[in-house]
Amino acid sequence: MYSAFKAGLIYTGIVFAFAFVTGALRTILLAQDFGLTPFAAVLMELPLILIVAWVACRVVLRRMQVPARVDRRLVMGCIALATTIALEFALAATMNGSSFGQFLAGYGRADVILGLIGQVAFAAFPLVRMRG
Repeated sequence: MYSAFKAGLIYTGIVFAFAFVTGALRTILLAQDFGLTPFAAVLMELPLILIVAWVACRVVLRRMQVPARVDRRLVMGCIALATTIALEFALAATMNGSSFGQFLAGYGRADVILGLIGQVAFAAFPLVRMRG
């Protein structure tokens, strides 16, 4: 079970680092310079993040030798989702001074909901990849 927990943290680290960079580019280039709405900008960014997540999931599963068992894959995905949301809150609190209530209120926006859908897909990848 420890390998699944650790795999979830590593998986999150890889994908979160990539998403942090693309999120900065999305905010600066797509939203500000090209004038896209936040929803349209996230819609353009999300497929790239999901492709990286799909590949990272495969690599982490193999390197960490997480067994193809539902319980282990669920642990990996749940740890990845919980850690990602916690990191997002920490980032919002640090960069914007957002309270937890303000962070949660953001989930009422379409672009944030789209991002959450992507995060749920990211968290489901370990289960989807039951063959390895």
